[in-house]
Amino acid sequence: MGQDGNNNVYFFKNVAFNDPVTATLDTLPLGLHTTGFPPLDYWQDTSLLDLQRMRPIPYADANGNRMDVNDDISDALSIDTSQPPQSLPYENGTGHLENRDFYPPAEAGVIVYGFGFLFQPQQDGLHETHMNQGNPRGRHWNENGAFQDGAVIVKRAAGYQALFTAFQTQWVPTDAHGFPVADAVPLPQFIRV
Repeated sequence: MGQDGNNNVYFFKNVAFNDPVTATLDTLPLGLHTTGFPPLDYWQDTSLLDLQRMRPIPYADANGNRMDVNDDISDALSIDTSQPPQSLPYENGTGHLENRDFYPPAEAGVIVYGFGFLFQPQQDGLHETHMNQGNPRGRHWNENGAFQDGAVIVKRAAGYQALFTAFQTQWVPTDAHGFPVADAVPLPQFIRV
């Protein structure tokens, strides 16, 4: 396995996400949780995600408009950018509230579950909301781990949606610790788009 390659991203949006993990999410009170939430694993939990359904994020849509994962996230969250942003209290993991500006959702009752790691040292925001295993030897090798993958899961009136991302530089299969096994292959070869 070589050094880290480019940062091309694979993505899958499940607009009808139906997985046992949602039963646990339904029991969580609103707010930041650093324990008590269901761990995600793209490789070992086969009910969560079929990695072979992931596709590269296109640079542009069919009309030539620039696209990225934020377009799909905004749609899943039903963000209404035609309305002015709202200043709302934000708890960043330190126990202190501060106000941040957020665009309102187009529908009421949207709940967002972000799976990842809090930025250090202020724990101000979430990162690693993608597959966190299968990294080749190189800069991200020590970040490999099982059942620590990230994602964004959104609950709306119509049900759950889930957004999964992984880097094309990651390899599968992985072992019980999230490291690529000896005969692992890079995601593009595994997915064979």
